[in-house]
Amino acid sequence: MTKTAHRALSRPARWAIAALWLGTVSLGSAGFDAWVGFGIAAPGAARAEMVLFQPPDVVAAALRGDLDQVRTLLGRGANPDAADARGHTPLLIAAKTGNLALADLVLTKGANPDRADGLGNTPLFWVAERGDFAFARRLIVAGAEVDAENRQGMTALMVAARFGQPAVVRALLDAGARVDLTDFTGRDALMWAAEGRSRDVETLLRRAGNR
Repeated sequence: MTKTAHRALSRPARWAIAALWLGTVSLGSAGFDAWVGFGIAAPGAARAEMVLFQPPDVVAAALRGDLDQVRTLLGRGANPDAADARGHTPLLIAAKTGNLALADLVLTKGANPDRADGLGNTPLFWVAERGDFAFARRLIVAGAEVDAENRQGMTALMVAARFGQPAVVRALLDAGARVDLTDFTGRDALMWAAEGRSRDVETLLRRAGNR
């Protein structure tokens, strides 16, 4: 594109062109919305277009909490592990929003309990942050790996400790979660609990470490 053609573009269009170097940007405070990619239109058109990448239908239905539609789509062969551009699957959406009915539905249809998002966080991470004991147990029974690590080297136990969630900490420990693992900063679950100032969690972890 020539400098003259570039100057002829509106400011939003110029921003769109610049965003080509930045990849994609997310829309929406919840982080579940569709992603926007910026691209040049036909060669020589001297303009930019925003192309909206919609998530797979089953993911969109999960975002709406539409269980009937999710069930229908799965019955038609939709992949229970289908994901949007950020790696959010129906199960991850259920874990983030606390929708246990949605989780039950996709797990019975073969969803992978360890399928992680783009940051390496599995459903168990989000459940640990929220302190949802029943959901944590459901994932563990489904075979979730309790010591899975995200891109920062954190485990669900560290997350639960950081956010002061003793019920989930106990569930993870009962399932065999290791207390001696450390993240990429060198902190283990007990150190995260200390930062979160949760005495109950610290007590649980100390007892587990002394077994």
